[in-house]
Amino acid sequence: MTPRLTSVDYIKQLIRSYELRVKKRLGQHFMISPAVIERIVDLAGVGPQDTVIEIGPGLGALTERLAERARRVVAVEIDRDLIPVLQELFRERENVLVRQGDILEIDLEELTAGERCKVIGNLPYYITSPIVKRVLESRLKIDSFTVMVQKEVAERMTARPSSKEYGLLTVGVQYFAEVSFGGVVPRSAFWPQPEVESALVKMTPYRVPPVKVADEEFFFDVARAAFGQRRKMLGNALKGIRGGKKKAESDLASVIEAAGINPQRRGETLSLEEMAVLANHLFRG
Repeated sequence: MTPRLTSVDYIKQLIRSYELRVKKRLGQHFMISPAVIERIVDLAGVGPQDTVIEIGPGLGALTERLAERARRVVAVEIDRDLIPVLQELFRERENVLVRQGDILEIDLEELTAGERCKVIGNLPYYITSPIVKRVLESRLKIDSFTVMVQKEVAERMTARPSSKEYGLLTVGVQYFAEVSFGGVVPRSAFWPQPEVESALVKMTPYRVPPVKVADEEFFFDVARAAFGQRRKMLGNALKGIRGGKKKAESDLASVIEAAGINPQRRGETLSLEEMAVLANHLFRG
């Protein structure tokens, strides 16, 4: 990897040459740490046979290292102003395809042409959850999904029941993937520096979710209700849930108990397995 794309002076030169500006609304913070870039590529396990989808390449520092390690890199950038820069930087890299588009709207299957892939992204803090949800729910043939996110978000994604970080995002991510914490990344790894620390998270999607649910949409409705008001006990938090059959509210506690769960517990104390059992009982009524 050449040092130019992690050089603040070179980045500033690119910005001047292409008359760019750093767009805070897009959460733009450019990677300037070769060590962190290497950590990301190693954590994702990128090898010479891999197709990689990179979300938000920015000015291409990570893209360059991925191109050295992977068979093919598809870099998806939402900022139209950065496309000419990326195309020029990688014009001699036949294994790099630069695509302009919003990862929330672009046809993900078309990007991979049906191949297995690894997804890597330095995700904007303001839109992390929707991007993670979109990629995991796409059911692409994903070997791994490695992201740089705000530290607090990483802690929520990898949390355990009864912790203050445990919530709907935790259940959503851990339903679709095995999740591991890849370490904290300091603010100094970026230019301009963000106001918060970042962290790496690796998700390895399950071929089959680790819990069986009668209805996936209803399962997430239950989880959403259980975490909607964290101070509420399940017996109160789930009053709006009716499942497959309408029932009187007075029956709710008995259904929760039939699932082997005390109605006085709170949603954040339920494991993924308990949440699934509860949702199944409520759905079947």
